[in-house]
Amino acid sequence: MRIMNSIGTTSSTSRARPLPEGDTYPYVPAFDAHLFLAANPLDVRKALDAGHAAATILPSTSGRTSR
Repeated sequence: MRIMNSIGTTSSTSRARPLPEGDTYPYVPAFDAHLFLAANPLDVRKALDAGHAAATILPSTSGRTSR
């Protein structure tokens, strides 16, 4: 939910789905995703190696707390 709230209404992102632990990049084609975002750099590396656009979500350093 925090990710979707952060994306807000200015993004073309239409859905996000938490997935069980383990490799999650294989779900990219099933969701017809154009970008795979994950907090686990190993998952991101595997997605990139599989040919998907991917990026690592980094923790906030602003000191602000989420609502």
